[in-house]
Amino acid sequence: MSDDPSPSRKSWLSRLGLERKNVTLNNWNTELTLLQKEGKIDSEAVSMIRSVLSSQTLTVRDIMVPRAHMISVAIDDDFDESLQKIIQSGHSRIPVLAEDHEEVQGILLTKDLLHKMRDPSIDVATLLRPVEYVPEGKYVIAQLNEFRAKHSHMALVVDEYGAVSGLVTIEDIIEQIVGEIDDEHDFIPADEEIEVEQVDENHYIVDAKMSLEEFNERFGTHFVKDEVETISGLVMTQVGFLPNAHSEVVIDELKFKVLPYDGKMLDKLEVEPNKQSNNDS
Repeated sequence: MSDDPSPSRKSWLSRLGLERKNVTLNNWNTELTLLQKEGKIDSEAVSMIRSVLSSQTLTVRDIMVPRAHMISVAIDDDFDESLQKIIQSGHSRIPVLAEDHEEVQGILLTKDLLHKMRDPSIDVATLLRPVEYVPEGKYVIAQLNEFRAKHSHMALVVDEYGAVSGLVTIEDIIEQIVGEIDDEHDFIPADEEIEVEQVDENHYIVDAKMSLEEFNERFGTHFVKDEVETISGLVMTQVGFLPNAHSEVVIDELKFKVLPYDGKMLDKLEVEPNKQSNNDS
């Protein structure tokens, strides 16, 4: 295969001023910065181009919604309760679990619920659409092309053992490339919660879904990112189970207190220095 860019790519590179003999993918960032300084391209375009370039190496696992955070309903759930859950989610497509609450039986489009609302005798199972599965390691750009080719919008992500590990949508991919998309269902609550709230000098409340990377950067810690990605996962791994509200977990020199939560996912954690550790030092 020739290393020369295709005619369309040549034209695209030429318009950006990047078609120079010594330009490679590794130094495009520098070239883009120079073009911006020269006034040949604005900052918004630079940001988008960089997102496109970085997306070349992203996999669906990098951007998927983890299974623990997926909003779904079960085929045997009460219909009215499921309906309220779907409406509150604001999503147009919802995975429907089988009676064992493990296997995904199909995808339900919210617009298809109108049939059930008009005729309560309709079995929800007859409204389900087939599930599309993709491997975790599939490149984001390849998945975007597949979504477009199949005119589909959602796929479940599976790990190497075939277990569902998350969910990815065409909107997730486009947002990764061009930034957050505000669709007709998106809204920002007036009381939108922030990830970190400082109570006093050494006392914080953090969102349990905060990534370990962000937590380490904010608090100067060095928690290892092994099989978990969030501070919630770190706490649960430390104790070996889902801790009850008000439980306290000490990890290194920090003490985490679990604040009340609903369901099977931690919500907020109080974080403060472990006094016992400080006294021993």
